[in-house]
This record gives sequence, C-alpha cells and structure tokens, in this order.
Amino acid sequence: MFRSLGLAVLCTLALLVTCTTAAGLLPADAGSLEARGADGEPVRVSVGFLLIDILDINGVTQTMRADFSVHLSWKDESLAGRWPERRVLGVGETWMPDIQIVNDLSLARKRRDVVEVEPDGTVTYRQRYFGDLSVNMNLKDFPTDSHTFGIKFVSASPGEVEFVALEDRIIQSEALSVVDWAVGKGDLVMEQVDIGLATTPGFTFRFPASREGRYFLWKMIFPLAMIVFMSFAVFWIDPIHIEAQMGVASGAMLTVVAFLFSMSALSPKVPYQTRLDRYTFLSIVMIFLALVEAVLSSRLAGHGRKAAARRFDVACRVLFPVVFLVLSLIVFLK
Repeated sequence: MFRSLGLAVLCTLALLVTCTTAAGLLPADAGSLEARGADGEPVRVSVGFLLIDILDINGVTQTMRADFSVHLSWKDESLAGRWPERRVLGVGETWMPDIQIVNDLSLARKRRDVVEVEPDGTVTYRQRYFGDLSVNMNLKDFPTDSHTFGIKFVSASPGEVEFVALEDRIIQSEALSVVDWAVGKGDLVMEQVDIGLATTPGFTFRFPASREGRYFLWKMIFPLAMIVFMSFAVFWIDPIHIEAQMGVASGAMLTVVAFLFSMSALSPKVPYQTRLDRYTFLSIVMIFLALVEAVLSSRLAGHGRKAAARRFDVACRVLFPVVFLVLSLIVFLK
C-alpha cells in the first residue's frame, strides 16, 4: 500500500514539473529570458543588414516595397558551455532583443523565428522581411525629386541593449527591380530614438534615391507643351475670323482639361504645389491668355483697326512662346 502511495506521489510530482516546464514557468533546456549585460550594462547587439531588393517606390501613396534581411548577434553567458555544438532554439526559449520596425505597414517574415546558439554562448538571429513600408517624402520638386529613404528599427525596451554595426555584413544588392528610381549606396546608422518620455537605441538602413523624370517628360510635360503651342496657332489666324480663333483657343483649353483629368492618377495628392503643379498651372494660364488675345484682336478688327490687330498677333507670335519657355525653365531649374 505504501509502495503504491509513494509511486503515485512521484508520478504526480513528475507531472507537475512537466506541466510547469511546458507552460514556460521553468526553463527546460534554454537560457534566461532576461537581458544580462556585463556589470548591469546594456547587452551589446551586433547588427548586419542585407538589402536584397527594392521593388517599388510609390510617391502617390508614399510607400516602398522592399525585400531585406537582418542579422543580430550577442553573447549570452548563461548559454555558454551548455551544449557541445551549435543548437537551434525557438525565439521564446531564451532572451533576445525586442526590436520593432517603425515604418512597417505589411511586412511578412520569410524565415522561421529561431536563434542559433554557439557553444561559447554567442546567439545569432536572422530574419528576412518582405512587404510595404511607409516613407516620408517631400514632393515639392516632383518629378525631379531626390530623397533619402530608410528602414527604421528601435528597441522596445529602453536601456536594455546597445546596437553596434557589423561593417562587413552591411550589404546591398547591385541589381534592384525598381526601374523609375536611381538608388544609391546605403549605410546602416546607429541612433538614439526619442519615443516621448524616453529615448531608446535603434538603427536605420538609409539609402539615397532620385526619381527618373524621363517618364513624366514624355507622358506629361512634353504633351502639355504641345497643347500650349497648339493654342498659339490663334496668332496666325486672321483676326477677322473670330470663329476660327475661338475654336482653336477653346479647343486647346478643353484638351488640356481632359488631359490633366486622365493624368491625375500619376500626381501625388499633397497639400502643397510641386514643380509639375506649377508647370501645369503655367500651361493653363498661357492657354487662357491666348484665348484672351484672340478676343482682343478680334474686337480690334471688328472696330476697323485690322492693322493694329495684325500687329498685335505678330508680337504675340514671339512673346508667348518666349515667355512660356522661360517660365518653364524657371519652374524646373530653380
């Protein structure tokens, strides 16, 4: 009887220990879940970064689609000498830095959430991310704008870690998928991030990029210029033919309105004027002034001043194109 009772007690204790370990209350075969730096100092975390690809940078939605990989490594003395060879643990089985990607919109993780532990206690975490990130873009120079884009990481626990860049592990692919931007060489920047009541360590992979404006040159800028010069045809029509002048001028105005409506999806929705907005406004003003000139020259001709009306047209043949070209250069080069 006593032997059966003792066996039951032993079985009960074994079951309790097993359940407690499974619930995470006791570490079974892992290290401490608390950060342990030397003499209470923050844990030194080495950071590597691989920019695999940039697939798209969208100025309208101010988003970027990227494919990248992050490498983190640190020393955990509580794991040193525990296993004779490299060991793979789940993320929840030992301590690791709690980092967050600040401008994450819809990033997906492409690797298992595990860490690799070396016999000397060196822990390595690698993760690959793919998806959309938010970017802050000042588009006043659109479509000839240049920006510095970043993928920003911060520690969710201020004072717990210290990030250090691994210079030999900061890599950027040479061939990127994005075609409408010229992307420069990036770098990993260690920084302190203000989160309101405190500052926390973080790091950002930053890279410069300039928009390839040739697409907008052929799709918007050059067609708009053609419509403007089409409206200047009123200066070559005899002012006695008011119907023909008004037909050309009003046709140009309707054409530019329809063109801008069809191209509106390409323009960023921002509360300030871009270079393209100023050029568009200039084009509309020049077409409207050509319409006004047609009305004035026709009135002069209608009041018997045909010679003055023709001189007015001849002067505008030179004045309007010169003014339009000069102001266009100022818009894009200033």
